This record gives sequence, structure tokens and C-alpha cells, in this order.
Amino acid sequence: MSRLATVLLLMVSLTICGGLCMGEAGSLQIKAETTETGFPLNLSQGFSPRFPAPELRDAAGGVEEFCFLIKDFKIDHQSEINNLNITIRYEYSSGIDEASYPDFRLIARDIETLLSTYPNERDYWEVLNKRVTSMVLDKYRSIRRVSSQIEVSPSARDPYNRASLVTCVRRAAPKSMIRH
Repeated sequence: MSRLATVLLLMVSLTICGGLCMGEAGSLQIKAETTETGFPLNLSQGFSPRFPAPELRDAAGGVEEFCFLIKDFKIDHQSEINNLNITIRYEYSSGIDEASYPDFRLIARDIETLLSTYPNERDYWEVLNKRVTSMVLDKYRSIRRVSSQIEVSPSARDPYNRASLVTCVRRAAPKSMIRH
């Protein structure tokens, strides 16, 4: 199956419930979770981060989301070459106009560039993942919430499957993206 076909199969539009995460970083709310086994957000098993409670949904009652997978991304981090599968899921700001939808390929390239030039090889995966989600929210103003799951394959130094899940939330939709 081609990479494009794989990505198209992974695109979903779901409405799910959950709670907001309390956190840090001024206008962002951040929630980080990790697991050594049994990844909670494997796309083949259903991607399920905590997304908005019913009172936070738009007037039409729905939440518009998109997700994609960066598969088998190689990164030199923590003194070895690691193989990552990165699942990115984001929710658009309510009421955005059609011109404000970002091209997911640009987001994927930005993530790949950030990881390829990541400055601190010793950072934990959770810290690296927070940088990924913060960059997406900072650069793509039409995205209200983003979740990133980085799955790290076993290696000679670390023979365990492991994953980091980070969700960042923008507190308010940018006014320039809302239809009048």
C-alpha cells in the first residue's frame, strides 16, 4: 500500500468526549502521559485522547478533527538511532473558514524538521513530545487542540516498547479564524 493510501486510511473525523487537562505554558493546557506497554493511542486500535466535554463543542454539536501517522521515522536521540511511529491528531477551532484549514503534509514536514534538528539529545521523550505539540499550536492558529503520540520501538539499549502522549489545548480560538 502506498504511503498516501496509508495516510488516507488513517484520516478520521470523530466526535468524542473527555475532559480538559490542566497544565502550564500560559495560553496552553498540557497533559502528558507515557506507557511502557500497551499503547493507548495506536491508530489501529482507535485513537482516544481526552477531547472536549459536550459543553465545549461548537453550536452544531460536533467536533471537527483530523489525524495522520508518520511511520518509521528514524531519529538519533538518547545516544542511539530510534525508530518512531508518530500519531498526530488535532481539532480545528470552532467556526473556522475554509481558507484556514492547514495542509497536514506541511504539519508533518514541520514535525520531521523539528525532530531532525532537535537540540537536546538527552531530553526525555515526553519533553521532546511537548515541543512537538507546542510547535503545532504556535504555528497553526486554526488548530485548537493537538495530541501527539510518539511510539518508540525497542532498541539494543532499551529493549522495551514505549510511548509518550501529549495533548495541548489553546484556551481561545483566534478571532481571525472565526466566520462572522
